[in-house]
Amino acid sequence: MLACLCTWAGTQQTDWQEARVVKIGQSVNETEDAEYTPSPTGVATSGVETRRTRTWTYVFQTEHQVYTAKLDGKPLVRLHEGDRIQIAVERGVLRVLDSRGKKRTLQLLK
Repeated sequence: MLACLCTWAGTQQTDWQEARVVKIGQSVNETEDAEYTPSPTGVATSGVETRRTRTWTYVFQTEHQVYTAKLDGKPLVRLHEGDRIQIAVERGVLRVLDSRGKKRTLQLLK
């Protein structure tokens, strides 16, 4: 039974569809966290640390639908507006297959 399940899971095909990159956007989110250090009387606040997170937003258009997805951190390399790529939508994520054959997973927004 387990062997059949593993074989079935390994042979699932991804439903790739051609899409065009319509828009690429970037935003920076800043959050401030208090830093704490030990002191003889307990714990003291030593300052505030600001964290910056870059979020990349991508809009893809297929023949029948427009998808918006985001990626935190590094952007998709060598992807520009107007490029034609392959995408697959699976369980709340959008998978991108670029021209070099590299797969990346983005969070599907709509």
